[in-house]
Amino acid sequence: MSKYNFIKAEKAIKKAPIKIMLYGDSGVGKTTLAVTAPKPLVLLTEKNGVPSIYASNPEACIVYCSTIQDVRNVVAGIMNGDKELSQFETLVIDSLSETQRMIQDDVLKKARRDAMQLQDYGKLADGTRGLIRVLRDLPIHVVCTALNDVDSEEATGQRHYQPIFIGRKTGKEIAQWFTCIGYMYRRDIKEGDEKVAQRNIMFDGTNTVLCKTAPNLEGVIKNPNLTQIFNQIQNNKK
Repeated sequence: MSKYNFIKAEKAIKKAPIKIMLYGDSGVGKTTLAVTAPKPLVLLTEKNGVPSIYASNPEACIVYCSTIQDVRNVVAGIMNGDKELSQFETLVIDSLSETQRMIQDDVLKKARRDAMQLQDYGKLADGTRGLIRVLRDLPIHVVCTALNDVDSEEATGQRHYQPIFIGRKTGKEIAQWFTCIGYMYRRDIKEGDEKVAQRNIMFDGTNTVLCKTAPNLEGVIKNPNLTQIFNQIQNNKK
């Protein structure tokens, strides 16, 4: 018997939890898609997301979160093997953009200030990175949603798309801790004589769109379903 705990990659991929971030404009269907993941528990920061959750997956469970401590309590429970939380296979953070604002509120509360000062931004960045690291290490799948930020270059007019976070580098920094990152958008298509909205998710695009793909994922997936996407990644099949 080896003194090292070897595991073949073909077995590891089937057990490794997937961490995915979905970002896009409001109303594009991020929440609707997020709860198509297996057995989701949704940490909901905005109650207006309930209709979308119910329409997409009536069996999804919700925990309302108004402070960062609410989020941390659930995350810690999953990490520590809480039996009540063991029924869930996916943790959905909806949204990560709002969760970061909760971290900012916590920083200001502890500093007893109403507005951010220069020294507070370092604490905010540390708190954001710390949360993402913990999410990365959870033994279940994680899906995070975020709003879209569009930045235009003055010289060329070229538009760049990335998740919206406080701190210009934050989005790119935390990208390394996700298995894949998808940019969501809607496109109107014709079905017969009618126009219908088609939801698309881009995992591999131009250098102006922040994406991150995984093996066996198409560059753009039409009308996606996360359970199917997870199976594609873990079973090594398109």
